[in-house]
Amino acid sequence: MNRHLRVSVDLSSIRKNFRILKERLGKLSLQLQKTLIIGVVKADAYGHGAIEVSKVLVKEGIDFLAVAYLEEAIALREEGINIPIIVLFEEPDPQKYLRYDLRAVIHEEKTISFLEKTIKTSSPPFRVHVKIDTGMGRLGFVPDDAILILQRLANIKGLRVEGIMSHFSEAELSNKDSAKRQIAIFNDICIKAKRIFGDNLICHMANSAAIFSIPEACLSGVRPGLMFYGYLPGSLEEKSLSPAMKVSTRLLTIRKVKKGTPISYGGTFVTNRESLVGIIKAGYADGLMRSLSNKGYVLFQGKRAPIIGRICMDLTMIDLTEILKEPAITYPSIEEEVVIIGSQDNETITAKDLSRWANTIPYEILTTFGGLGKRIYENHGYDKKRD
Repeated sequence: MNRHLRVSVDLSSIRKNFRILKERLGKLSLQLQKTLIIGVVKADAYGHGAIEVSKVLVKEGIDFLAVAYLEEAIALREEGINIPIIVLFEEPDPQKYLRYDLRAVIHEEKTISFLEKTIKTSSPPFRVHVKIDTGMGRLGFVPDDAILILQRLANIKGLRVEGIMSHFSEAELSNKDSAKRQIAIFNDICIKAKRIFGDNLICHMANSAAIFSIPEACLSGVRPGLMFYGYLPGSLEEKSLSPAMKVSTRLLTIRKVKKGTPISYGGTFVTNRESLVGIIKAGYADGLMRSLSNKGYVLFQGKRAPIIGRICMDLTMIDLTEILKEPAITYPSIEEEVVIIGSQDNETITAKDLSRWANTIPYEILTTFGGLGKRIYENHGYDKKRD
């Protein structure tokens, strides 16, 4: 059930952000060959809708897509997405992967043992990417074992190592020294791996942050995700990117309360004046995190309205006193829009703003709202004025 939350996704923003990426890669002087773009659309394209987003990216000429699990990849195939897809985390089932023309990621020895027993010479071959742990400490072969592992994979008939990959331990890359150590380790393995598999081997490590802040991380492939949706991680900013998601709801009612009135559970907010309190149709069940209680904002009539009191499961209270001014006869229609993420008149609240107030990251904000709200797509044919 979609309740009252409305999530609007502007597909022209996805297109625009992809073109910014293409332009960025084209300007990097370090490129000695074409850099393949592997678009990350896992978690339903970070809450934006993997099928719709993927169709835009394919139309724009993206080279690969990447998802977390097999079902995500199959869903894309069933919608007619026919470019290469990498499945990042699922244990490979060679029959299914070959049936749907998918790439598996190999990150542990037991998978190799399984493939040695099950892979038969086939056409087309079973294509894989091999993950190297250069410092993330999550998945992948340690660098000391990498070359022996790659040589072992090279001996499996019917299997083709198409690429090798790694992952930064900090999404925002605030510690450039650590990131550059990871790149150096990965580059050394790439050089040796190409002696085994040839120069067409795809080496990919750069995420959205690295593409915009560490050019040397852009090797023969890059794996952008968050930037497609209009953001960069951490403190990084790129003003040309356009957030694609807008989240909004409506007022349930407006109440006039006396000075000294406690608001919501626990009375954590008490009015210090006679106040106009708006109750909006959104709570933590809709993705408006409880940690935003007493410190977040929403937009109403183009102005920031503070969240007051604890956010409830279905409702949130906002202070409209400064916006509406009084008297009751001037109360707006309860059908007026309340913006949680997005712009209204000349004011904007972004997913980064919410993540900062909630002490989290924009990834969590986007995936949560996108998964819970009623998603609507705008500019299917794109809006030339915005491009």
